[in-house]
Amino acid sequence: MGDFDDETGDDLSYGDDQTQNDIDASFVGEVVGNYDSIQIGFQPDGTHEVTGTKYDKDGFDKNGFDKDGFDKNGYDRDGFNRDGVDWNGFDKNRIHKVTGTKYDEKSFDWDGTHKVTGTKYDEDYFRRDGFSLHGHHKVTGTKYDEQGYDRDGFNLEGYDREGFDKNGFNEDGFGRAGYDREGFDKNGFGRDDCHKVTGTKYDEQGYDRDGYDKAGYDRDGFNRDGNQNDGFDEDF
Repeated sequence: MGDFDDETGDDLSYGDDQTQNDIDASFVGEVVGNYDSIQIGFQPDGTHEVTGTKYDKDGFDKNGFDKDGFDKNGYDRDGFNRDGVDWNGFDKNRIHKVTGTKYDEKSFDWDGTHKVTGTKYDEDYFRRDGFSLHGHHKVTGTKYDEQGYDRDGFNLEGYDREGFDKNGFNEDGFGRAGYDREGFDKNGFGRDDCHKVTGTKYDEQGYDRDGYDKAGYDRDGFNRDGNQNDGFDEDF
C-alpha cells in the first residue's frame, strides 16, 4: 500500500503529474444517466412528436423517466431502483444489500471510499470500478474494462454506453435532445419548428415537423382527428 496524506487521505504514491482530487472529480456519483438533457423526439414543451403526449412510444418522458419516475435502467432521479437500492447496491441508509454493512464486497462504501485506505482506491490502488489512478483496468490490464469502456465511460471510438461522445453527440451527429450542432433535428427542423432549408414551418414537401401540411393533412391524407381528406388520391 502506498503513502497517504494524514489530513486529506490523498494517495501520494503516484507523484504530482495528476492529483487524486483530479481523478475523483470525474468519478464522483457514478452517474447512471443524464437527467439534464431532453430526450430525442420531444418538443421543448415536453410533448413527444410521435405520440402527442408527454411520453414516447416506450413510455418515457422528455427527461427519460416513466410515469412511476424510473428511467430505462430502472432508477429514479435519486439513483435508486424500485427496491430502493442504488447502482452500487446501497440503500438510502447507505447499507449494502449483500453485505448488510456500510461496505460492499470490495470494502468500498456508498460513495466509493475504501474501508482500509480511506481513499477512492484500495490497497492495490484500484477504484471500485476496477480502474487505477492512471486509468488501467485491474482485470484487462488495459485502459478499457471488460465491456470496452475506459474510466470515463467511453469506448475506443469515443462513445459512451448510450452512444454519445464527450461533446454529447452520437455517430450521426445528433445530441441527446435529437438536434445536431447547428440546432436541427434529423428532419431538418429546429427548436423553433422552422425548417433549415425553407426557413418556414414547412419542409420542401410542404409538411411541418409533425408531418402535416398547411391544410392540416398528413402524407396519407388524414388530419389530426383521423379524418381523411376527400380529395386525397391514395394511388398518387
